[in-house]
Amino acid sequence: MGVLTFLKQLGNTGTNDQANDRTCRYRIDAEVCRGCGRCKKVCRAGAIRGERGRAHAIDAQICKGCASCVRWCRVKAIHSI
Repeated sequence: MGVLTFLKQLGNTGTNDQANDRTCRYRIDAEVCRGCGRCKKVCRAGAIRGERGRAHAIDAQICKGCASCVRWCRVKAIHSI
Protein backbone atom coordinates (compact mmCIF):
# COMPACT_ATOMS: atom_id res chain seq x y z
CA MET A 1 0.00 0.00 0.00
CA GLY A 2 1.34 3.43 -0.89
CA VAL A 3 1.46 6.47 1.39
CA LEU A 4 -1.34 8.24 -0.47
CA THR A 5 -3.58 5.18 -0.37
CA PHE A 6 -2.99 4.88 3.38
CA LEU A 7 -3.91 8.53 3.97
CA LYS A 8 -7.04 8.26 1.80
CA GLN A 9 -8.22 5.30 3.88
CA LEU A 10 -8.03 7.42 7.02
CA GLY A 11 -10.51 9.87 5.57
CA ASN A 12 -10.48 13.63 5.35
CA THR A 13 -10.50 14.34 9.10
CA GLY A 14 -6.78 13.66 9.52
CA THR A 15 -7.42 11.68 12.70
CA ASN A 16 -8.53 8.23 13.68
CA ASP A 17 -10.40 7.09 16.78
CA GLN A 18 -7.43 5.18 18.17
CA ALA A 19 -5.19 8.25 18.17
CA ASN A 20 -7.60 10.69 19.84
CA ASP A 21 -6.70 9.80 23.43
CA ARG A 22 -3.00 9.11 22.96
CA THR A 23 0.03 11.24 23.59
CA CYS A 24 3.42 11.12 21.93
CA ARG A 25 5.32 7.95 22.74
CA TYR A 26 7.92 8.06 20.00
CA ARG A 27 11.30 9.55 19.17
CA ILE A 28 13.49 9.55 16.08
CA ASP A 29 17.02 8.19 16.44
CA ALA A 30 19.14 10.91 14.80
CA GLU A 31 21.96 8.45 14.14
CA VAL A 32 19.68 6.23 12.05
CA CYS A 33 17.36 8.77 10.39
CA ARG A 34 18.37 9.70 6.83
CA GLY A 35 15.94 12.58 6.51
CA CYS A 36 13.95 11.01 3.66
CA GLY A 37 10.73 12.70 4.79
CA ARG A 38 8.37 9.69 4.63
CA CYS A 39 7.44 10.07 8.30
CA LYS A 40 6.84 13.78 7.83
CA LYS A 41 4.48 13.11 4.91
CA VAL A 42 2.31 10.64 6.82
CA CYS A 43 2.17 12.57 10.11
CA ARG A 44 -1.44 13.78 10.28
CA ALA A 45 -0.65 16.05 13.22
CA GLY A 46 2.27 17.78 11.50
CA ALA A 47 4.50 16.94 14.46
CA ILE A 48 7.62 15.95 12.54
CA ARG A 49 10.18 18.57 11.62
CA GLY A 50 13.40 18.37 9.66
CA GLU A 51 15.12 19.20 6.41
CA ARG A 52 15.49 16.64 3.65
CA GLY A 53 18.77 14.76 4.07
CA ARG A 54 19.04 15.59 7.78
CA ALA A 55 17.71 13.78 10.82
CA HIS A 56 14.12 14.68 11.66
CA ALA A 57 12.56 15.16 15.11
CA ILE A 58 9.10 14.69 16.62
CA ASP A 59 7.53 17.59 18.51
CA ALA A 60 5.98 15.84 21.53
CA GLN A 61 3.63 18.78 22.12
CA ILE A 62 1.98 18.21 18.73
CA CYS A 63 2.29 14.42 18.29
CA LYS A 64 -0.94 12.46 18.84
CA GLY A 65 0.77 9.08 19.20
CA CYS A 66 -0.88 7.44 16.19
CA ALA A 67 2.35 5.65 15.12
CA SER A 68 1.88 6.27 11.38
CA CYS A 69 5.48 7.46 11.26
CA VAL A 70 6.73 4.23 12.82
CA ARG A 71 4.97 2.08 10.22
CA TRP A 72 6.32 4.11 7.27
CA CYS A 73 9.97 4.56 8.35
CA ARG A 74 12.05 2.35 6.06
CA VAL A 75 15.19 2.50 8.22
CA LYS A 76 13.39 1.86 11.52
CA ALA A 77 14.66 5.11 13.05
CA ILE A 78 11.50 5.76 15.09
CA HIS A 79 11.18 4.03 18.46
CA SER A 80 8.70 4.07 21.30
CA ILE A 81 9.78 5.69 24.54
